[in-house]
Amino acid sequence: MRMLAIGVVLAACRSSQPSAPAAPPAPALVSIARPAAAEVIPQELVVLEGEATGLTEVTLAQGAHRRAFPVVAGRWKAIAQLAPGANHLVVEAAGSAPAARDVVYRPPAIPRTIRMVYVVARDGDGAFDAPPGVPHDLASAVARLRVAGLVLEAATGELMAQAGRDRRSFRIARARTRSPISSGT
Repeated sequence: MRMLAIGVVLAACRSSQPSAPAAPPAPALVSIARPAAAEVIPQELVVLEGEATGLTEVTLAQGAHRRAFPVVAGRWKAIAQLAPGANHLVVEAAGSAPAARDVVYRPPAIPRTIRMVYVVARDGDGAFDAPPGVPHDLASAVARLRVAGLVLEAATGELMAQAGRDRRSFRIARARTRSPISSGT
């Protein structure tokens, strides 16, 4: 009985002593894996990929434009719309030093182009089927087709890069406004 009582007293004395300080959390880190620095990108949209330890969200800053992207299992992907020439992209996160990447957008110099077309019946107004409350007029159709063309162009280039080839893609015919489709008005 005495030994048991002494063991309890010693255990109680040990637990009242201050515990060792907890190790500080590892600092948050953000890095960009793709595209490579100074890489020439032949499509207007580019997918950036990287790692972020200890974070749930990163922010892509491109000039005055900022957009947040989630971090999943320590990895993130973001998409950026490039302007012709040099583009400076910065990935930031709270508690982490920013990671920057400079890329160059140079449209491919191929003579053949793909023209995005939205066909409207002679007696139609350009509307399309959509859920209630969702815009479905001609302007919305043209905007959706613009985005679809840019995404297809970018996806082709990204899939080529992932396959170990250069970022070759098709070229979309563009209106004078650089838009992949004009509204025809």
